[in-house]
Amino acid sequence: MDRRTAPESFYEALRRLVEVMGGARVVGHRLRPERSVSDARVWLLNCLNDDRQEKLDPEQVLLLLRWGHEAGCHDAMHYVCSTSGYADPAPLTPVDELADLSRKAMAAAQRSEQANRELFARMTAAGLNLEAHS
Repeated sequence: MDRRTAPESFYEALRRLVEVMGGARVVGHRLRPERSVSDARVWLLNCLNDDRQEKLDPEQVLLLLRWGHEAGCHDAMHYVCSTSGYADPAPLTPVDELADLSRKAMAAAQRSEQANRELFARMTAAGLNLEAHS
């Protein structure tokens, strides 16, 4: 986010995100596919208006933040961090996300293998015939 053009509110940051993603018509209908495109657009614009009572629920905000990440628009996430006392986040690339998932899968496989070795050792120590149970 360019600090010279930092959004003045979270709603402004979300409105920027919505514009980058194709506008209220596209994003509103994506969030509320059960509504007509026009109704979804009006609903979203109302939700992003500080003066309106209608607001997004937390899951919808998180979804917008995720979609913003995918679209390369990080203003809203930076706004959250800067106003909450956190350092600016470093967005992960899809390659980073795959590498993280791969590390988690490998660690889980290693834990499973260790658990199987322990199970086998305890069953053997208990005198259970493992061949008969296969």
